[in-house]
Amino acid sequence: MNTYEQNPEVLIAAEPLVTVTSVDVDQLCARALHNVRRRMRLCAHPAIDSKVHEMLIVHTPETYVRPHKHIGKSESFHIVAGTADVILFDENGAIQQVVPMGDYASGRIFYYRVSGPLYHSLVITSDVLVFHEVTNGPFVRTESVFAPWAPDESDPVAVKAFLEDIKRKIIKRPFCQKSRIKLAKFLIIGASGFIGRHTLAQARALGYEAIGTASQSWSEGLIGLDLIRDRLTEKVPTSFFKTEEPVFVIISAANSKIDACYREPEVTRTINVTNTLRLMEDAAALGAHPVFLTSNVVFDGRVGYYTETDPHSPISEYGRQKAEIEAYCRSHHPDWFLVRLDKIVGDDPAENHLFTEWYRWSQAGQPIVCMTNHIFSPTHVGDIAKALILGCMQRLTGLYNVANNEYFARDELARQFFNILGREARIVCRNQAELGFLDLRPEKSYIDASKFIGATGMHFTPMRQVMKQFRAKLSADELQ
Repeated sequence: MNTYEQNPEVLIAAEPLVTVTSVDVDQLCARALHNVRRRMRLCAHPAIDSKVHEMLIVHTPETYVRPHKHIGKSESFHIVAGTADVILFDENGAIQQVVPMGDYASGRIFYYRVSGPLYHSLVITSDVLVFHEVTNGPFVRTESVFAPWAPDESDPVAVKAFLEDIKRKIIKRPFCQKSRIKLAKFLIIGASGFIGRHTLAQARALGYEAIGTASQSWSEGLIGLDLIRDRLTEKVPTSFFKTEEPVFVIISAANSKIDACYREPEVTRTINVTNTLRLMEDAAALGAHPVFLTSNVVFDGRVGYYTETDPHSPISEYGRQKAEIEAYCRSHHPDWFLVRLDKIVGDDPAENHLFTEWYRWSQAGQPIVCMTNHIFSPTHVGDIAKALILGCMQRLTGLYNVANNEYFARDELARQFFNILGREARIVCRNQAELGFLDLRPEKSYIDASKFIGATGMHFTPMRQVMKQFRAKLSADELQ
């Protein structure tokens, strides 16, 4: 399906013949789950002045459809997947009728058409609702009239109260039927780590079945899997992979300490290359889709703003290990999904990441030591978790850079961080020799994520917002 993006919530079909598959629907659902308003729309008609408007629309339970009516138009839709109640109101907001709808197999009403100017809304009662809507064009904004007695979506408190009141008034349903869409299952390798932990939480928050592993079997709620000694099939039940749903195995486990890789190249290569590739092959043999997290250390850092097609030029043992896996996947498995990252940061002072490290140094009266000439693209860990799930659900294959499109000199980011915290800090720049590094780090490590953004419509959180969120989570005493 060839489309172009009008905005993060709307795709427009770019060809006169429009066909939609279940994979296309899955991709629309994935994008809806990552949008601010939790909705997505594919317009099969080419323009707003088309005489007939046909749309495939995805809503979630969090989607608010403000009661409205159409002047001089008819509207119909039939349910593709999921369940919802169509609520019809009178002019004063009293409920006149509730139409319980679902797809054909649900036994509910699956087709609906209204030709008069009746106020109506939707209450979604499944995890995802997909429906095909048809109305007459052209689109004229003034012909859609919003009910004055219903709150605008800009007031979330009023919206929540309004929806709760509606749900109390409509007929109670005996169950909330789940959508029949086959979404996905996720296995996160290294789910006790910073990225893995957030990715596991993100998958579960979106309603996917997801499990995780950790090298230490005592990690609460996780499966013990040590990349040195364990095979995937020895630790994860094969029944997890026996499903009609796609299963994605996201490998976020690695020994990523650059100097440790320099000191122990053979041991770390066993973990980071040999046994990681073995795990990925094992996953593929079980019918799963391996997803590998790689790094910008595959470059020497002389140029910066690297793309997916720039040649490898690693200057560290860790970089050579990552480059080896990238090259193997490109040659043997171009259909695997590889995600190349830069520095990952968080907004939670209770977690271990760059901002927490800086904050603790400041609290201890220590200088904030930054590597000279280091330019990078710090990216919020929550965005990485969302990007991984989104990329999987859109069935991306091959290599993608995934990073914030902002980039900073390391010392400048530190200045901005403490400026937002309202604290004084002594920021010191030192070269790599002065920092005592055993192996080299690339200085210009920032990467270009245009390919991923173009494929998914992903919007990354600005660093200013991340730093403000960090400040908001500090207690009043900690800000003194």
